[in-house]
Amino acid sequence: MAGRSQDLGPSPIARTILDIPLVLFRGEGGAPTALLDRCAHRNVPLSKGWCSGGQLVCAYHGWEYGKDGIVTRVPALAGDQTGKARRAPCFPVREQQGLIWVWMAPDSAPSGEPF
Repeated sequence: MAGRSQDLGPSPIARTILDIPLVLFRGEGGAPTALLDRCAHRNVPLSKGWCSGGQLVCAYHGWEYGKDGIVTRVPALAGDQTGKARRAPCFPVREQQGLIWVWMAPDSAPSGEPF
């Protein structure tokens, strides 16, 4: 469990679970999202950033991350913004009974449901 639903508002929050730093934020449609709390560009904690239009914006250079951890915008670049190196590992999240649950295997489907 990463926290209560009410703890996750319009700003990203940092959590550490099993010694793994996570950033939680509400992405498109208000769905909770969990990414590794590290920008793919300079390793700055993404939890220091802000949310804009369902995207998480890094506070350092403004890279924008979608709910799947893929960089959707790099302010200094034109053209295609996506690429293998331009992503943060994404952890599956479930919001249930007022709690936010995170499956701690990145980029994989959970093998079960929260208790």
